[in-house]
Amino acid sequence: MISKALLFGLLLLGSFHSSAQVVTDAPRTTAARDSLLQAATAFRARLESQTSRIKTQTPRAGKRRQRLTGYAAGDTKRPLWEIKRVFFFNGNIEEAFIAYTYGTKSMQQRTVNGQLTYLRLDYSTGKAAGAASAQAVEYGEYLPDTYLRWKKTQYVLPTTIK
Repeated sequence: MISKALLFGLLLLGSFHSSAQVVTDAPRTTAARDSLLQAATAFRARLESQTSRIKTQTPRAGKRRQRLTGYAAGDTKRPLWEIKRVFFFNGNIEEAFIAYTYGTKSMQQRTVNGQLTYLRLDYSTGKAAGAASAQAVEYGEYLPDTYLRWKKTQYVLPTTIK
């Protein structure tokens, strides 16, 4: 009896998740993408302006890998952001940027040769600015040319005709 109730509950829960609508309208999708990229750029610029010390790690004279870590003033244990760069033999450069807010990942960004391949933004605005409690939560995830999620709405990016 318990297993039947559990199965019914899972089926019922699945029906709620499948009812979400995906936005395919090109202007709304493009506007959401631009808003997400603008919020991520502003967040990264704010973090970099708060950085007072940058630690560089380059094992084996930095031939293939680099790791940069930015710290806030007076905080030497908890980093604000971290960049990992890998230089491949074929000339490609892969970069991963990770931002931290209160010790948790708040932004992840991956690029290959300067082209964005993945972006995830998840942070609380207001608390980092000195407010007593967190206000609005900015959330977004972006996979170029395919998928976008911005503020609890899912979007499918339009494909370009070649």
